Amino acid sequence: MDMIVDEINGECLPFLGQLQRQIEDLQRNQSNMQNEIELLRHDNDLLNERCASLEIAIADKELIVENEIELLKSRCSSLEKNSTTLDKSVQVLKHDTKWEYSAQVMSDSYWFWSENHDDADYVSEVNRFLNNMKEKTIYLRRIAYDDNGFHQVKLGIYLENLVMYDDAFDLHWKEFCSSILLLPWTLGGLDLNISNIQLTPEIIRAISDASSGKLNGLILQSNEFTEPPDCVFEIGELIKENCALTSFQMQYNDIGLEEARMLGEVLSHCRRHNNKQSHFTVQIQNCCSDDDGQNGYELLCKLIEQKNDIPSLGYDQLDLRNNGIQTLGQTHLSECLESGMIELGDLDLQNNRLNDEDAISIANALRYNREETLRISLRGNLITETGWNALMNVCYNPSSISSVVESNHTCRIDTGHSTSLFVNLYGNNIGYNLDKRLSAKL
Repeated sequence: MDMIVDEINGECLPFLGQLQRQIEDLQRNQSNMQNEIELLRHDNDLLNERCASLEIAIADKELIVENEIELLKSRCSSLEKNSTTLDKSVQVLKHDTKWEYSAQVMSDSYWFWSENHDDADYVSEVNRFLNNMKEKTIYLRRIAYDDNGFHQVKLGIYLENLVMYDDAFDLHWKEFCSSILLLPWTLGGLDLNISNIQLTPEIIRAISDASSGKLNGLILQSNEFTEPPDCVFEIGELIKENCALTSFQMQYNDIGLEEARMLGEVLSHCRRHNNKQSHFTVQIQNCCSDDDGQNGYELLCKLIEQKNDIPSLGYDQLDLRNNGIQTLGQTHLSECLESGMIELGDLDLQNNRLNDEDAISIANALRYNREETLRISLRGNLITETGWNALMNVCYNPSSISSVVESNHTCRIDTGHSTSLFVNLYGNNIGYNLDKRLSAKL
């Protein structure tokens, strides 16, 4: 029996040894193949990441190119409009070689006989307005030839009452617009202020046609619009005609939801395509008086709207005081602040209807926003101690040294609180040196 076993072992052991070596070789090959597979997977992941990065880069480039194309189209359109304006100027000059102010001033009796104009004080206001328009028309004629500097033209700012539109004004507006038309289109330095005058779409359109490329600033204050949607549309066209505009102000001109949306969109477009490549100042105060606060909020949303993920020009000042802004839980403002895609500069939201929920949302956004020029004014809203504490904590969280360091040291918050601790420490008003602010907090 032992001999048989020995004989079997003698025959099988070499075979088993060979089989064992083959198994070990297979295991090594399998391990090597597994390593190669892992390397291939790693290389594949790297390629996928690179492809994804390239896709993002290509998409970003496409957006940049699209923006540049849109900007070039806008500038070409402006050049075409400027050419048209120059042609109109030439036509005016051909007919006005010996210009004199020709618009007729109606006698007082005309106004007394006109409907709703039987007040002597009102007639006096009308005459003051017409004299003001004549004076400014002559002034514009003079600077068209003598000066290429910056100038202000103010119509109606000294009137005590609103002057209602009358077709007797049409020739005066025509003279005024013709004088603007003669200004050098490269001037871009006219600040136009129209106050206490009822405006029609036709008047605004005439000003728009005459002033293309010439306005630096536009102020509309305490006017009344005969047809609000059409008038605001024409104001939008006027703004588009002046992409070098750096300042727009409108006060005490009541607008509805549709007009708020139109105005916000066109001002945002002007901000993104400003030919001067500088920031923009917008002040719209006391213009939205609806009960639910949506007109003002829609205006705000359109003004801070970002068309793509590429940072664009922002505002030096965005002043929306006294517009009844109420978010009703919507978060467009906090999302804009958190993204930091648009610099908001001096953001004035005083005397609106923002509440604690809005304050907390703004505070959370400020944990990520590090815009050094940002200042937010929130006094006069419906914010209680809960909301103010949230805003204080984001600027100064004393729970630990690291939380103090991670606090927001850039945004200045104007709350209306008079205590020096809040103003200086929580409000980040200790100079403009961030290290100094951090040192004071520590």
